[in-house]
Amino acid sequence: MRKIKVSTGVLLAAFSLNAAVFNVREFGAKGDGVTDDAAAIAAAHAYANEHHLPVKTNPDAVYYIGGGATPAVIRTHTNFTTSHFIIDDRAVENYRINIFEVPASGEWTSDLPIPPLKE
Repeated sequence: MRKIKVSTGVLLAAFSLNAAVFNVREFGAKGDGVTDDAAAIAAAHAYANEHHLPVKTNPDAVYYIGGGATPAVIRTHTNFTTSHFIIDDRAVENYRINIFEVPASGEWTSDLPIPPLKE
């Protein structure tokens, strides 16, 4: 058995103060470190991509990612705050599928500008 705990910090950038922020819990992600949140996180990002919404996770949540075959495609601003991810590869259905897919900036659907990671 191999589990990997990933501490993320901020993946991509600050939000506009006027932007609606979409939280992954709205699609059922628990962040309790036990419940497999992969499908909920993927569904949340799919919705956010379609509706051009930034995504945020709960601070200090621990999201468990099991072996499902549904990657989270991230095409809008995402703030993982101080959340952690446990990536459990014991029951991976397909090792060739990414857990998270972040396309090049030209493929983003957000209307918000992509700020630099460092100034």
